[in-house]
Amino acid sequence: MLASLYQVIACRLKHLDRRTGWHRPTDDVVVCCITNHYIEATMSVMSLRVPDEIAETLASLSKATGRSKSFLAVDALREYLAREAWQIEEVQKALKEADEGDFATQEEVNAIADKWTANAR
Repeated sequence: MLASLYQVIACRLKHLDRRTGWHRPTDDVVVCCITNHYIEATMSVMSLRVPDEIAETLASLSKATGRSKSFLAVDALREYLAREAWQIEEVQKALKEADEGDFATQEEVNAIADKWTANAR
């Protein structure tokens, strides 16, 4: 289970008292930082074949970002699946509206066509 894509992690830092060399509890500070780490409770293993070009790009990105190839692949899959799910949901909504007879009037269609035609010039 994904806990957070961009998880805010709070860290307690103690400042060193320069006079005594001891950490003083009164100097505790809470620092928040945003990380791009996935926290997964369970993960499934999947094996797939990818073209050499994709494998090479993935390896290059992994090296450049310091992220594992698995992390980058999961991130890309997650984005793709979210986008596809959104698109399918919107198509299903449109089909439902069409089944209910909820169509644009001829005037509305003409207004949009005129707008696009005027912007294309």
